Amino acid sequence: MRILKTITISAIAILILPAFLSAKMMSVATSKANVRTGPSAGYDILWTVSKYTPFEILETKGNWQKVKDFAGDTGWIHKSVLSDTPSVIVKTKEANLREDPGSKEILWVLGKTYPLKFIEKKGNWFHVKDSEVNGWLHKSTVWGFTKQEEE
Repeated sequence: MRILKTITISAIAILILPAFLSAKMMSVATSKANVRTGPSAGYDILWTVSKYTPFEILETKGNWQKVKDFAGDTGWIHKSVLSDTPSVIVKTKEANLREDPGSKEILWVLGKTYPLKFIEKKGNWFHVKDSEVNGWLHKSTVWGFTKQEEE
């Protein structure tokens, strides 16, 4: 009987644990979006974010998502301005955007909190872009998601 309980508890843990380990990630789909103190337009705006800003989804209340950013700050954002588009944000003071993975040529120096759409991965390098820039960043300089199962 004791073995059966252990097997049952282990099976439940195997089924439930992945849901807690793989956080749902989404990014901003509109040019700008407001992050608020609560789940309605009546709450104060904490800060405004740009297109491709990635968030971890913590909770849902109606049409509102409680989100967490790369710095651990939380707030509420309307789900109509979010999408599943993979994206990253610069988490370091600066990040060198390069023409090719590992190339010495720097196209742009991007500042902290610059959000970008993720295109593809080659080794430790992410191909990213937005309406102004297109190039490669080292994965150590960014936070976000390249598909729903990752980061």
